[in-house]
Amino acid sequence: VFYVPAGTVHGIGAGILIAEIQESSNVTYRVYDYDRVDKNGKKRELHFDKAVQVMNMEIAPEAKQKSRLVKHYPGCSRELLCRCKYFETERIQVTKGFSFSVKEESFQILMCLDGYGQVETMEADQKPVRFCKGETMFLPAGLRRCLVVGDTMVLKIRC
Repeated sequence: VFYVPAGTVHGIGAGILIAEIQESSNVTYRVYDYDRVDKNGKKRELHFDKAVQVMNMEIAPEAKQKSRLVKHYPGCSRELLCRCKYFETERIQVTKGFSFSVKEESFQILMCLDGYGQVETMEADQKPVRFCKGETMFLPAGLRRCLVVGDTMVLKIRC
């Protein structure tokens, strides 16, 4: 897990699978794109001049991560990976189940990293949603109390 603040130039190497969690924004400035092409076969647009205007030119702190506290509960363990004013990300190892709330203010996301399980809500008319490794679930704002059961590891992202 690496926290990359807005304005920090960063890149992703070949063969890497990432979960990039960020604040809601439709702005990405590309300064280099490895000569990739769009759906029409044209090189994707670069935005060097715009990017330079918003770049954070300070020397970044060392990327080495601090140890994180894992809290153990009956049925799961939870590890806070990152928290900032825009989002919070936890890694949750589920052995039986855990519950949480999706409040009116914002949606949440569950990304299954391993295993399988299901999400249940307290609404009688909503059927449980099953998931397995590699799948992502969007939980709309206002869903209220949810229960995840199974034998799985998930990322839970609260925005």
